[in-house]
Amino acid sequence: MIYRDSRPNPRDGEISFTWDGRNQPTGLYQLGVEAEIHQRGMRPETVTRNFLFRHNPDWLSQ
Repeated sequence: MIYRDSRPNPRDGEISFTWDGRNQPTGLYQLGVEAEIHQRGMRPETVTRNFLFRHNPDWLSQ
């Protein structure tokens, strides 16, 4: 695991995330997102999404 954040109550329902992969090895990475959605009058719902992406730090060189 490279990074984990569990900020409650994000403003406007959105959390921005930036990852600087320049010092990470080349490879296939997985970004996992889990959110608990609360709506008035309803039970909380957990939503999970996983994204795979290929990373090569040489792509970030100038």
